[in-house]
Amino acid sequence: MANKKLWSPKNKINNLYNFQNNFLNKKHLTYDSLHKFCRSTNIYFWSSVWDFAEIIGDKKKPYIKNENDFLKSVFFKNSKLNFTENLLIKNNENDAIVFFSEQGFKRRISWYDLKIKVNQVAAYLKKIKIKKGDRVAGILPNIPETIITFLAVAKIGAIWSSCSPDFGPQAIIERFAQIKPKILIISDKYYYNNKKIETLKKIEKVLQNISSVKKVILIPYDDRKKTKYNIKYSFITWDKILNKKNKKNNDIYKRFSFNTPLYILFSSGTTGPPKCIVHGAGGSLIQHKKEHQLHLNIKENDKVFYFTTCGWMMWNWMVSALASKASILLFDGFPMYKKKDLLLKIVEKEKVTLFGVSAKYIDTLRKNEIKSKYKLKSLKTICSTGSPLSKDGFEYIYQNIKKNVHLSSISGGT
Repeated sequence: MANKKLWSPKNKINNLYNFQNNFLNKKHLTYDSLHKFCRSTNIYFWSSVWDFAEIIGDKKKPYIKNENDFLKSVFFKNSKLNFTENLLIKNNENDAIVFFSEQGFKRRISWYDLKIKVNQVAAYLKKIKIKKGDRVAGILPNIPETIITFLAVAKIGAIWSSCSPDFGPQAIIERFAQIKPKILIISDKYYYNNKKIETLKKIEKVLQNISSVKKVILIPYDDRKKTKYNIKYSFITWDKILNKKNKKNNDIYKRFSFNTPLYILFSSGTTGPPKCIVHGAGGSLIQHKKEHQLHLNIKENDKVFYFTTCGWMMWNWMVSALASKASILLFDGFPMYKKKDLLLKIVEKEKVTLFGVSAKYIDTLRKNEIKSKYKLKSLKTICSTGSPLSKDGFEYIYQNIKKNVHLSSISGGT
């Protein structure tokens, strides 16, 4: 049986075409030949990606040191950038972040407001003497404040690490005790399948076992309601950080070495204690912009919606879409609460252009025999990861969700 073509772009003038023709000047190469060429010319390729992706920073030679030694090679050794500066490049009232809770409420954060809040939190962190290389950890749901705190941490050169609030105390301790965070950022609760889960009590055990934590920042899941907290440890509330005193030096971005650590992710812990995996600011930025723009054709004003928690690396991947001037959508909760096709409804309503999920989610839709009642006109790409997407999964999407869509089973890992 001949291989069946699943999809090809209608518009051949896309990001990859532009990169090939105008930055590599390789106009007549086939895709396979282009792929081979890029793999054989690392220095030229990555320098060209920097230029094509319009990375803000100081690009200096050598672009790769020890190119032929995999373990000793160093990329952009003398180059500098600020990760957050590259994500906050828009400054208008359009949506940067749209948040949906399973409980039915949503919030919109404009690019202008996002920049102000990031700068306020960054100013506070500097005020309490958090500096380059310090670790800040979050036990947080997938809410806008998680992104705001991460970008504030990255702005000042500190190192971020996060996990989902559904992790038990021991799983949190196994991860964060290794990295000795000075700041712990938590939320009071989260919801899953209409169950409200209080998270503050588990923090007591975490703090007892991680002595490096000097301060706890508490973010309310739903700031529409004022809540009094009866807990034993001291904390500072989110509203006290977002005040006028912390608005200084809004657009001053100190640039750090390309390989400055950005965040720490962890292995799953299935073969012993979770192992720390450190990702550099420059490497994460240039790799994500390459994937987003060349592989997935993300463009300015696109809407990227990846269903993820803050304990999965796809959260980090999604946040970087801001660097391509795309807005991002967050969903927190059970993806089938009250409606089996709840996420598809959001994709339709918000005119999402890239929708990302796990292969398991697609398989669950298939087993529930969900047929999309939405036209999904804006949807150009569906990404699946977490595990390889099955043949049945591919066929299900094209037969029941959308016929003309770029369905990409991408590779994800910490």
